[in-house]
Amino acid sequence: MTSALIQTIYSGLVLGSIYALMSVGLTLVFGALRVLNLAHGALMMMGAYVSWLTAEWLGFPAFLGLPVSFLVMMLVGFAMYRLMIGPMMDKPNGETNVFIATSGLALVAESFALLVFGPRNQPQPFAMGGSFHVLGVTVSYQDILILLVAGAALILMDRFLTHSRSGMAIRATAQQPDAAQLMGIRHDHIFLLVLGLSSGLAALSGVLLSSIYFIAPTFGFHPMMKSFIICIFGGLGNIRGTLYAAFIIGITESVVSLYLGVRYALPVMFGMIIIVLIFRPAGLFGQREVVRL
Repeated sequence: MTSALIQTIYSGLVLGSIYALMSVGLTLVFGALRVLNLAHGALMMMGAYVSWLTAEWLGFPAFLGLPVSFLVMMLVGFAMYRLMIGPMMDKPNGETNVFIATSGLALVAESFALLVFGPRNQPQPFAMGGSFHVLGVTVSYQDILILLVAGAALILMDRFLTHSRSGMAIRATAQQPDAAQLMGIRHDHIFLLVLGLSSGLAALSGVLLSSIYFIAPTFGFHPMMKSFIICIFGGLGNIRGTLYAAFIIGITESVVSLYLGVRYALPVMFGMIIIVLIFRPAGLFGQREVVRL
């Protein structure tokens, strides 16, 4: 039983690393733009298919699928902002319009993927076979690859946000948008960069998650739900809170699946969210906003 619990916690850490990667992009957009991007799951699905196309259709090595999907989906994020989200932000009820438009974009992306690739599940080429045993725990090489890629991406994102001029401008815009604009920071450039980075991170998480499951046109729906749960749990717009929440949710999901069954994992997570919102409306690690009248 002890080895089974250790194996479960280890699996939860692997899942948590992917959840952190896919949730950080979502909370980054909300923190800077104050809008919810409902196309985030579709971006994960599209990133997974780009990686698959890179190896299966273009014949490139499978490891190139990861950077190619990041770059392609980053460009898609730029296009989303310039063509759709940006023009809506300057109009009345912009947040609601973006909410509706991105949900419609997600449906269009899923329908397009269904027409092009069909309903059949596809394996992700970005994967490694083989495993080894440590203290009774089975460790696959694919899990190690996931931990390395997710860890490197999260560390680079943290360094970018804390040490680069663009990263500090993003943080300033998220904390005090009016003051940031008065200091010469252009909101449109920051919003464009944020949506591009968020889309790239969604692509990376889509590739990693599909490497342990599969790729399908509806692949992004459940990860999108979990991303929302994690962001709300940790505090919308709070990047570090989202990271902590991702690993808490990942380990909890694995433990619940072991002792109660897989079907109870999602209800337990929703129950956790309800409890957190009752006692911490801003999220477990979020902070209440103070409004001066």
